[in-house]
Amino acid sequence: MKKNMLLFTLLAFVLGGCSAGQTGEINTLQTQVAVLSQSGQTSGEEAADYITAQSDENAFVLGFTEKLAAKGWTVSNISENTFGITTPNGGIYLIQYDYETDTVSRVMIYSIWTGIGTSNLEEDVLSIVNQANDEQFLAKVSVDPKGDFWLETMVTFGNQLDVNYFCDYLEWFEENEMTILLNYFQDYLKQ
Repeated sequence: MKKNMLLFTLLAFVLGGCSAGQTGEINTLQTQVAVLSQSGQTSGEEAADYITAQSDENAFVLGFTEKLAAKGWTVSNISENTFGITTPNGGIYLIQYDYETDTVSRVMIYSIWTGIGTSNLEEDVLSIVNQANDEQFLAKVSVDPKGDFWLETMVTFGNQLDVNYFCDYLEWFEENEMTILLNYFQDYLKQ
């Protein structure tokens, strides 16, 4: 639309000549094009809630953590493409940024739950892990060598991540992750 309006303005200028009256009309059209261009941009306040994807994962993480801290979230252990975060409700998560392209990036969210030990590595427990991963799509479940359970979910985005959406998603995940654990693993977790 912007290109069409600009082409129309240039065409009107070339076909109409350069008389004083027509110059005024062209200036008016140029002003209208400028106004239309500006209306498609986000305001400073709205732009503050977005972070642009970038191949420099460390720079993205620094900018992202600044925005999260400004919203009152507690950020810790910033290291290259990862950091820790504590939600306003006390949930603790490991966050990892993964840049793929200018239009495809993702933020992985990891939650760790203390298991009862290495007995969680036995075949019957691992078959329940597989069952959980087959039956639900909220998070991928895995067990580490210590027998602790890890839940992984992710937020995928294009060239910008809406920080408010991320916060809303993480709070929603925090409310729902217990369902997975209690449905499948309550006998394998430390109380």
